Amino acid sequence: MKSITPFITLNGNSEVAMRYYAEIIPNAEITQMDKFDDDPQGKNDKVFQGVLNIDGMDVNFLDMKHDKKAPDLNWSFSLMVECSSENEFDELFDALSNEGTIVMGPEPICEYEKATWVTDKFGVTWQLVL
Repeated sequence: MKSITPFITLNGNSEVAMRYYAEIIPNAEITQMDKFDDDPQGKNDKVFQGVLNIDGMDVNFLDMKHDKKAPDLNWSFSLMVECSSENEFDELFDALSNEGTIVMGPEPICEYEKATWVTDKFGVTWQLVL
């Protein structure tokens, strides 16, 4: 096996989500943004292969095409971020919970000073721990 990579499928807003994450997450950058080239309207606004690198780890994105719908995301799968500082935790929590849903926390849990689960405005669930 070469690798395992998180792969998130959305319904047409992958580029917006990737740009948002690249803006709010420290050490995150978009490293690939390929669009579908067979859009009959020639808009090419759907992401075929998007890669967001977060501190050395790739997260892939794909948009479903117009005639198919991606299944709804839910909190049973999440991306866990171990934050470096309380300030980083608070900034990420504020950004990800804006227009999203707080599933749990923030609160101390086990060895973590703070922990939370947040489903963001794109439907992706994040666990933040400090």
